[in-house]
Amino acid sequence: MNSSGGNPNEKLTAIADIFHLMEADSQENIHIILKQACNIFGGICALYNRIIDKEKSIEIWSITQTPENRTIGNKAIELDEKAIICRKETIKTQGNPVDLPDLSKTSYLKTNSFVKNHNLKAYLGCHVSLQKKAIGSLCIFDTKKRDFTLDEINSIKILAKAISLEEEKLALESKLKNTQKLELFRTITGRAAHNLNNILSGLISYPELLAMQLPEDSPLKGPISFIHESGTKAADIVQDLLYLTRTNPGGESIINLNNTIFEYFNSPDHKRLEKKHPFIEFKVKTAPELTDIKGTPIHIIKILITFLMNAAKAAQPYSRIWIETFNQQVTSPIYSEDTIPEGNYACLKISDDNAAMAQEDLKNIFEPFYEHKKTKATGSGFGLFLAHNLVKDHNGHIQVKSSENKGNAFEIYFPAIR
Repeated sequence: MNSSGGNPNEKLTAIADIFHLMEADSQENIHIILKQACNIFGGICALYNRIIDKEKSIEIWSITQTPENRTIGNKAIELDEKAIICRKETIKTQGNPVDLPDLSKTSYLKTNSFVKNHNLKAYLGCHVSLQKKAIGSLCIFDTKKRDFTLDEINSIKILAKAISLEEEKLALESKLKNTQKLELFRTITGRAAHNLNNILSGLISYPELLAMQLPEDSPLKGPISFIHESGTKAADIVQDLLYLTRTNPGGESIINLNNTIFEYFNSPDHKRLEKKHPFIEFKVKTAPELTDIKGTPIHIIKILITFLMNAAKAAQPYSRIWIETFNQQVTSPIYSEDTIPEGNYACLKISDDNAAMAQEDLKNIFEPFYEHKKTKATGSGFGLFLAHNLVKDHNGHIQVKSSENKGNAFEIYFPAIR
């Protein structure tokens, strides 16, 4: 590798020019970076590979200045660690930029279709990250063998960092859009739920009054009872809707998860769950000296009920479901689907020995009606979606873990107060 060659000031000027071209659209900015990267490095093509589908495939967001002078947009391909040079050498290592001045000395010339078809001879790549996790790579290819200079290696690090910043903007924009959608959803469902609640009050109370006035052998007893039960189920769905419309729990107090769990297990709700699933064993293990949290007991119980019912529905006879509490200090952010910041937490864990969930289920489990789509289940369809929103209303976080040998676990982190 040479450390000289070319004027470093020219490359720095060219990189600075990129930032003058960039606008509000982050996806377009990534295209701008790629287009300019070809000019800066004098390569035949520049591409950004983005890992998707839980690292099962790579999406090539852009390829510019290919040997056929084509520009290709988003294109997903299956990920093959042995063949995808950008994955094996750059993304997986997350180290310094990777330069391969002579691809003919590697296996990629024969195994990688892109390298082989376009007779590419040199490669320079640097990983792109989001929240300290590698999510892709910025790559430069050339049709001639070349030693990349130190200035070029430093330049690709700057450009990869620029793409990382655009990825952060895209992630923030996505969160903002989801928040706006949720606020609109809450407004619409809140109005509808209040109107339905008024209508259902008569549908539930009047059948009860009629049943009391009928003789025991009346043929109307059955139909009236059916009307009453249907009204009650509809009222439960409306209650779920009303939970969803609350932007904050309201009526918060200082509570202890252990006390709330014991309150639930002594309640009629849990007795009904045990009666419905008599061959499931529920085991409770609470941590001594568990720190308190700020919240609403009725909403914490709703969260607990939802996760227990979800586990019970999927359980086989003689299965076990564990309910645990523990204190947890997070010293550095836990990056996952729901990033957990640093801090002290009182945690609630609901786990089971059921079969592991599919990756598709893990990705979509907190969407409304998802369970209905998968299992044609009955109920409001808001189960885990509602629980997820109630956790968020308490400034909490959820981690989902699933494996064949260990079953499934939902760990809920509530901010602790002392």
